[in-house]
Amino acid sequence: MFDTVYDRRFTDSHKWDKIPEYSLSMWLADMDFRTPAPILDALRQKVSTGFLGYPAINEQYMETVLNWFTAFHHYNTEGISISPVTGIIPALSAIIQRYTSEGAEIIIQAPAYYRFMEITQNRTILFNPLKIDEDGQYQMDFEQLDSLLPLQPQIFVLCSPHNPVGRVWSYEDLLRIAEYCLENEILLIADEIHCDLVLPGYHFTSVATLPTRYLQNTIILHSSTKTFNIAGLRGGHVVVFNQRMQRELSKVFDLYGINKVNTAFLTATMAGYTHCRDWTISLNKYIANNYHYVRTFIQEHIPQLKTFQQEATYLMWIDYRALQISEDDFFSTLDRELIVSKGTIFSEYGKGFFRMNIACPLDIIKKAMQILHTQIHHL
Repeated sequence: MFDTVYDRRFTDSHKWDKIPEYSLSMWLADMDFRTPAPILDALRQKVSTGFLGYPAINEQYMETVLNWFTAFHHYNTEGISISPVTGIIPALSAIIQRYTSEGAEIIIQAPAYYRFMEITQNRTILFNPLKIDEDGQYQMDFEQLDSLLPLQPQIFVLCSPHNPVGRVWSYEDLLRIAEYCLENEILLIADEIHCDLVLPGYHFTSVATLPTRYLQNTIILHSSTKTFNIAGLRGGHVVVFNQRMQRELSKVFDLYGINKVNTAFLTATMAGYTHCRDWTISLNKYIANNYHYVRTFIQEHIPQLKTFQQEATYLMWIDYRALQISEDDFFSTLDRELIVSKGTIFSEYGKGFFRMNIACPLDIIKKAMQILHTQIHHL
């Protein structure tokens, strides 16, 4: 199911079009696996009706979404409100505009998904850098976080699971962050878009499992687009537990048209959350196998590089600082045969790292490792 190699060039793929024919594209967070069959069937059925007008978001849809998150992520549903939106980033941008003014301080844990920083709308970013412990794993730095309080931050953007470092945060981590935000009147926004992409042996804990008192100060963002490889359909959900906040965001989303979700996203999401649990489990097993192949290959053949324990997402974060070369020189070495993401797009705290998408057939992974090995061997 996941081993088939598809040629995605000239298919209007942002990831694959406009790159050299000899290159492997492993940068964008877009899987090279076909969307699950039940979703494709549901979309065909919808198109076959001949009617693609404005969609109605009915009770069955909302129940399907809620059932997925209560069954697999154990949501606390007390006072819950779920709002479909055109995308996580447009929603986050609108939330920032609604609850802060220009110049406000926003906490982001770095290295961080670059879109978080691009949409801050003239706000000031306060980085809370993740630190690497003695076991070589990223951890939250709560001491540094406390040092930011005199700057009076207004929003904390949490990425859970974390992109790009691949961590799933513990209940204790989430509780400390939620308590920090509540005590200091900081709005907690949790991007949980990768919550379904957790490797076997690890467990994702949602902020939605915290006690209700913390949820009153929390907004959760998630989407089916990463789970089922339907990013081109554009959509997501905003979850709140505070009725006042729900009313405020409803007005903002309506003003900017962020609540005008398209028919294809609704159809695909409902099919995915109804029929594709087993597919998702198989996907995570395949990604885990790819990860172990990459990690073993690097340990045995390119020991100058360092990998981290992958807990979630299909995005590997790899450390090349031991090569002691600049980012420009490193990427020049790859010579565009292997296209991965530069670490510095995830902030200055990504210097000396790169991010690689491993959601592709194992044959592609093997070719990528050979390219990496050959190019670094010639340094």
